[in-house]
Amino acid sequence: MTHGTAAESDARYFDVLAQSTIETLRTMAMLEASCVRRCRECECGLSWDAGARMELTGRAAGCIGIAAGLACAQKIVSRIVGEDVADVTQDDAAGGLGEVLNMIAGSTKTRLAGTPYHFELTIPVPWVGRRKSVCDGTGDGITAVFDVEGEPFALCARIG
Repeated sequence: MTHGTAAESDARYFDVLAQSTIETLRTMAMLEASCVRRCRECECGLSWDAGARMELTGRAAGCIGIAAGLACAQKIVSRIVGEDVADVTQDDAAGGLGEVLNMIAGSTKTRLAGTPYHFELTIPVPWVGRRKSVCDGTGDGITAVFDVEGEPFALCARIG
């Protein structure tokens, strides 16, 4: 039994990741997000201030990452922890995005359990500082840019 081409497998995996992102932002941060664009690389022509990434092993080996501008990251984290946006530092925002990524990955892993797309994951590594690439590494990359109440937010998966 075949499971389609590598591109179909990557698209199936990425679709579940994108849906988990929307649901995590809605349920954990009470923020509405919609995917506004997808790119076949991990840059998408935007720059980010804070984010997190994690390594994947198994069928979907590679990495996944999320990133946002500082205002968006602070808004997400402030909603989750119940603090004022002004009280969320850049380091706090990055650490909070690490937790958001962990929730997204956990939801995705649960949804893909028992399928050929199942994976194992590592602990998220937060980062701060202006970057273009959300998820470093080798292999093909796909990035989705979401509108989170007027602010851009990115999800990248690099499978390879």
